[in-house]
Amino acid sequence: MKSEILECCLDRFQEHYAPCKIPDDQVSAILSKLLDDMDVCTKSAEGQGVFNAFSKPLELGARSYRPLENIALAIAEAASEVDGFASKRTLNYFFRCCSRTQLRSDTAGSNHLVDGVFEKCCTCGHEEAHTLSRHSKVVQNHAKSDVIQMRNIASVFEFNLTGDKHDKKFDNEKKVVSANVQLMNEDPRRMFSYAVSALYLFSSTLGPEQTFSRFTIERSEMTLWYFCRSYSVMVGRIRPDSPDDFERLVTTFLSFMFATPEEMGYDPTITVHEDGDNPQYTYRIPGDQDRPQSANDRFFRTVATIDDPRSLNFTGRSTRVWEVQEMVSAEDDAGPVKNDGIPIPTCVLKDVWLESAAPTERQIQERIFADIKSFLSKTSESLSNDGLAELSALQQKHVDLLEGDAFKRHFMTIIADYEGRETPAYAKHGTRSIINALEEVRRTSKQSPQSGRQNTSVSRPASAPRLPVLRQYATKRQYRLVFKKLCTDVGKLDTLGDVMDVLEGVLIPLKLMHCAGWVHRDISSGNVLAYKPGGDRPGRWQAKLSDLEYAKRFPPSENDADAWDKDPKTGTPYFMPYEILLGSYISFPTMKATFQELSDKESKEFEALGVPEQDDSEEEAEDQEEVEDQEEVEEPKEPKERNHGELLERYLQWQQEEKEKEMKDNISNGTAQAVVNKQAYKYKVVHNPQHDVESLWWLKLWTITRRVNHGPSKLWTLPIFQHTLTPSDQRNDAFNGDIKFDLAKYLHNDLRHPFVKAMSHLRTMLHAAYVLREQQDNVLKLNAYADVYEHADTFFSIIMAAKKWRKMKLQQDVMVADIPKAKRPRSVSNPEVDKASGSGQPNAGPSASESAGQRSSKRPKV
Repeated sequence: MKSEILECCLDRFQEHYAPCKIPDDQVSAILSKLLDDMDVCTKSAEGQGVFNAFSKPLELGARSYRPLENIALAIAEAASEVDGFASKRTLNYFFRCCSRTQLRSDTAGSNHLVDGVFEKCCTCGHEEAHTLSRHSKVVQNHAKSDVIQMRNIASVFEFNLTGDKHDKKFDNEKKVVSANVQLMNEDPRRMFSYAVSALYLFSSTLGPEQTFSRFTIERSEMTLWYFCRSYSVMVGRIRPDSPDDFERLVTTFLSFMFATPEEMGYDPTITVHEDGDNPQYTYRIPGDQDRPQSANDRFFRTVATIDDPRSLNFTGRSTRVWEVQEMVSAEDDAGPVKNDGIPIPTCVLKDVWLESAAPTERQIQERIFADIKSFLSKTSESLSNDGLAELSALQQKHVDLLEGDAFKRHFMTIIADYEGRETPAYAKHGTRSIINALEEVRRTSKQSPQSGRQNTSVSRPASAPRLPVLRQYATKRQYRLVFKKLCTDVGKLDTLGDVMDVLEGVLIPLKLMHCAGWVHRDISSGNVLAYKPGGDRPGRWQAKLSDLEYAKRFPPSENDADAWDKDPKTGTPYFMPYEILLGSYISFPTMKATFQELSDKESKEFEALGVPEQDDSEEEAEDQEEVEDQEEVEEPKEPKERNHGELLERYLQWQQEEKEKEMKDNISNGTAQAVVNKQAYKYKVVHNPQHDVESLWWLKLWTITRRVNHGPSKLWTLPIFQHTLTPSDQRNDAFNGDIKFDLAKYLHNDLRHPFVKAMSHLRTMLHAAYVLREQQDNVLKLNAYADVYEHADTFFSIIMAAKKWRKMKLQQDVMVADIPKAKRPRSVSNPEVDKASGSGQPNAGPSASESAGQRSSKRPKV
């Protein structure tokens, strides 16, 4: 959090960050009325003032904070008597003191306590101004006020009483930040927010028996806060008991109480519909005059939450995904948009904050589609001229998808999108970064307890030197887009057969993207979607590839700062490719074996492992026996346990014999000395097409181990699938070592055949391809990845040789820690550099597929 917090003076806050700027003449008129009221203020000979409540030490007690409520009322009444101000401004928020009060939240488990709030004013018309939570007490004479609803709070107050200024200051600031994080997470309308932290310093008086008999508040000070999606600002302090800060205090309260909802951070394009603890929100997507079909405003009301991860920080993408119903307007009683009298099906709305310089997902998709169309339209001769002859077979296999742009059905259809407002650029002059501020606010764990969203920063040890770092705070902008179809995440399908069908189907859009010169960079269980055209009717699921927001061209332009970033870890840690997690290319002793030789070796090892195979005829015979014996129900028998110790001993003995034989052959040929390629560790890793295919391999492993109701496989892969950006030893072994025995030992009996062979074969081929491509310096050559899809297709050929596994039921009630939602944010680049280099426009210049054959394989070194 410390790197996201800035500090500025009060004058800079009023000029750059305050909700609204009140003209000086109006401020003077309001101050004059306050100073004329002897019951409220004490006026000095110099014409300065101080509120009576702070003109002398206060008694320490539960009502120490109450004077601020009376001060707020006095300021509001004085402002209402100034014609120039009252005619232009309305009292929208009022201060309420509520010492250590828990707010009502729409989020389960919320337990934040606050001391005061600027709450939305009630519009019932009663002569006494009051907040919504006090309506029943003021108007209906109830004994107690109602609970305070978090979505009705514009900003929060946090107070602390202390005898030592530094004793509670840090704790007070932590509470402010924590409360506002929840405030921003709670309500999708919130674009930014404000807060106040107050510190009251007290002194004590000794009684006759040398005991503390009286505590009085000797000094008070307030700190203002501004929070947005790019950074946070802590503002210089206000002393309510100082005549020098009298005007600043009044101006601050005026700007908070008389600001419009939009000025206080509420998005005017989102309307809330109150429904107890389950409110709905209507998003207005403004019309786009450049698109005739989208010229009018459209309205989408939330039906259910699809993904709403709770962030521990203000900054970030803050992505929300909703199931929505299109409505005719944003009114409470509006009806759904209909087609032939029937409401159109629900769709999906994605709400995200992007860096201002970054392209939108719609722009990325349109560029991908244009490049796919260009690739499929090429002749064999043009592919050869472009240096892409190796991709000719893939082009011929899918050229039929060119007709009617049929390839688009493998991707999500965007029906509307909207680029909203930007966060303000931070004030460079008069603003500085805070060193050591709120360092403890960040959780030491790398995993959020609520959503599993990845916290990608690691705190330094307390003894490490703290050096100021100059940082660019990139502005961000709202972005919303609506997808036509409501699909199902592949991670939520019920049977293993359905999952594997979808994972096989998603190879088509991946092949098209890669051949067109694009990489996805975030293949995960939530981004591979399943759609059944027939609805609930029986039929095969169709695969759709979603979330193209992280997609980039491959190979990247030499001017693309993001691609050559030293920290390229974009994606979901569960399924992140090994090289991306490792931060370096895989490099092993020089290998001369061909893929066919490796495949043959795999087959021999598989036979030595002794996993029993079961052909289709045996499965069909079993099915027939089940039908014939359906009237004679028997208790299911536990599968016979295999002697894993004996199996391991036999396998290791065979492996040792093979190694000794290989060593003898090498010695006789004079090639026994291994040569380690150290060059791989000098280059920055760039996400390539094979990385996307490898993510599918991790997704398959997660599905057959973590989602199957089988204790041994869950326990085995627990350290493999972690929300961390450093690969564990077990994850290293899973991809770099021989995984066959572990698969044979820990997989469910019904999955050992054919998944032991299929998973091991694909891992071996992928690993060997990385090594060979690195040794040949072909890492940045697009046509060097054609063989990847042959290995991926072979996997499905192997598993389709059997059918019993297709009926395997998958678990849905996985633990929160097992839900792989964590995602790395897009890396921050310098907008000025991007603008100059064109990296902010991925379509600048020729497409990657056109230039890949001529591009040098030079890679920037670390």
